[in-house]
Amino acid sequence: MAETTTGRDPGVLTTQELAARLGPSPQTVRRMAHARQLPALKTGKDFRYSWETVRDVLRQPHPTQEHSTDEPDEEEHFQP
Repeated sequence: MAETTTGRDPGVLTTQELAARLGPSPQTVRRMAHARQLPALKTGKDFRYSWETVRDVLRQPHPTQEHSTDEPDEEEHFQP
């Protein structure tokens, strides 16, 4: 990735920059980083994000909650 004239890699984003690209508030992006839902590097009080890595993670299919095998199926309910 090419560096800008400020010496900062344009592919590395601040919380505010990532929020602007994705749409949620910066607070939501921080919460997702704290919850490890977004890959992030903690820098002092804030995070830095690789746009490419975040994009790759968000493109992955999310796990779904499947019906628990501990619960009986509809037809297995006890009926008096």
